[in-house]
Amino acid sequence: MIRLLFRPALDLTILLALSVVLMRAQPAEDTSIRQFLSPDGDCAALCLLGLRPGVTTVGQAMNQLRSHEWVSSTHMNATGRGYADIEWQWSGQQPDIIDASRLGRVTFYWDRDEDDGRRQLTDMLIETVSIHTRIRFYEAQMSFGLPDTGTAAYRPDADLGYSAVYNNSYGMVDLSTVLPCPANLLTFWDARTRITLSSWRGTGRYVPPPEAVKMC
Repeated sequence: MIRLLFRPALDLTILLALSVVLMRAQPAEDTSIRQFLSPDGDCAALCLLGLRPGVTTVGQAMNQLRSHEWVSSTHMNATGRGYADIEWQWSGQQPDIIDASRLGRVTFYWDRDEDDGRRQLTDMLIETVSIHTRIRFYEAQMSFGLPDTGTAAYRPDADLGYSAVYNNSYGMVDLSTVLPCPANLLTFWDARTRITLSSWRGTGRYVPPPEAVKMC
């Protein structure tokens, strides 16, 4: 009987403690994360490394990445038969909040036959730009507030993919992470954030962390 009561009580204690820390952490994190998303003030909206989905072209993205001090090398994968991407490695001069062990990535769509050759590869608009960070997921989420939507779904590796999505005028900001199963609120506490800016918009019901961790 005691064991049956102990686990819910422990979960509730962790949740309450997490909520207090989140509220205290919000002001400082809001400033640092938002400054990082638009560090030089040149973007009319949130952007990463000066790249804005739905506005920046592939040619502009390649030029921007090749000249950016945070980037050491780039590689494009584009067959001209559908979705393609640009990946880059970090130079060592990037902010500490970036996880330099993971590649940055831009995605776009290009079918060379779809428009009878009227549009060139360099003219295509990028659709997403994403980076992996060392930012704890709860810190990133608190900087944006209550999500508009999100996901919680099993992955092929049996872990849980989790995201919080914020729609905006040009698309959305997608904060995502992977929770190894079995998961609990302490797992969520230590999860790190992948930030994706997209020209798409999110739909569906947001799944709160206490509900998500119960899924695995």
